[in-house]
Amino acid sequence: TIDIKNLLESVTFPYIEKVLQKKVQEEILDNEIKSAKIMVEKRSNSFWSLAKPENGLKWNLLGSIAELLYQLVNIKMELKSFEFTGTRLVKAYCDNSGWYIIDSLHRKVEKQYFEYSKWIQDEENLLEQIVSHTRNEYFVVVSELINRFLNIIEKEGLNIKGIESQSKIFFRFVKPFIGKEKIAYFLVDALRYEMGTELINGIDIKEASIYYAIACIPTITEFGMAALLPKANENIQLIEAKNNKLEIQIDKIPLRNRKNRVSFLQNIYEDSCVVLKLENILKMTKSTRKKIDGKELVVITSQEIDELGAIDNISLARKIMSDILGEIKHGIRNLNNLGFTRFVITSDHGYIFYEDIKDDLKINSPGGQRLDLHRRYWIGKGGADSENTVRIKASVLGWTGDFDFIFPKGLAFFKVIGSSQGYFHGGISLQEVIIPIIDLKFEEKVVKRKSPAIFKINIGRKVITTRFFT
Repeated sequence: TIDIKNLLESVTFPYIEKVLQKKVQEEILDNEIKSAKIMVEKRSNSFWSLAKPENGLKWNLLGSIAELLYQLVNIKMELKSFEFTGTRLVKAYCDNSGWYIIDSLHRKVEKQYFEYSKWIQDEENLLEQIVSHTRNEYFVVVSELINRFLNIIEKEGLNIKGIESQSKIFFRFVKPFIGKEKIAYFLVDALRYEMGTELINGIDIKEASIYYAIACIPTITEFGMAALLPKANENIQLIEAKNNKLEIQIDKIPLRNRKNRVSFLQNIYEDSCVVLKLENILKMTKSTRKKIDGKELVVITSQEIDELGAIDNISLARKIMSDILGEIKHGIRNLNNLGFTRFVITSDHGYIFYEDIKDDLKINSPGGQRLDLHRRYWIGKGGADSENTVRIKASVLGWTGDFDFIFPKGLAFFKVIGSSQGYFHGGISLQEVIIPIIDLKFEEKVVKRKSPAIFKINIGRKVITTRFFT
């Protein structure tokens, strides 16, 4: 018998690729991750990988799976001796080589698996087993991190030492530059931290920094977008309004939707500010240029990811998650060409995206006097506690008011009619709560005025005898 690994250097027959890929898949299922990684690295740029696209697609997918599983093993080892405080946990997740990498890799695996499955049938069903195994391993670690983070928030609250608060982003990163330079403020719905790191890595300028902040809770658009507005650092409030409903306010002004938020911004900055959607700046029409002309602050909003995730279009939402980063970069270039030199890109909240949802993750609502209910949180008075939930007072989360929050533990969620099946936010997890703050500073473009060209025409003959001359 031939040791299959002896075929790693062979490129004689195309069938060898299938043999080696099967071996890698078997090693992944046997948790021989390091060996699988080595095999993928040796074959991913082989002749048959490049000559046959289906081989390249599968090697890339197997490589991402092996790397994700490898990172998950490392995090499991770190968690055994980890000293859990809010600051240490957030920094471990966000700093260089941080744990956020597992979210990035998981997103990559799901995208690559979707692209591969569109074109190629997995005849042996082995790849499907591996993807399911990888998802399970990922969510085991994510569940552990969620429960640890929940315990910390329950004890320490949201005011974690050394970690920026979402409500201070405008005050710290935007307000100081208004009137001094032309600034663009991007409010991107559901741009979680790992996506922010990918975005900044694709922007090649000297003055580019990424920071992280804790989003206000619950991590939904209505609250998060309000927390990114001017004056949010002073007096943002969550109050019990009429009809037993909750309402987010700044200066006692209700901020229920985008229209309210746009009006609030423009009442403060009047003619010096314009609010546009991301799609408006991708194709700079004459009308859009006119709206931007003379403005010191342009605010760009985007809700593509949230809208698609909420309607349960999982495959399209995954595509948009990748496309949105390119569109943001394109929008930045267009605004920079119009003289904008400073850019701040941030988000209202992150998200958890997963398939293979098990029935045992679905739990009943706490009941009681309900003020708000989403799949990842309940807000109200009274209600029943269970072993699958954590109750936290509003004051612990930075809100005034005589009501409580109840959050599902791990990846559990409350049964809510009409919700999508794979896209989640609203709760307390690092993936939902940690948002990026990207700060970019471009050099001012100096427009060099060219000297006027002087042309001199010499006629070859003294007498012109035709109607044309050259």
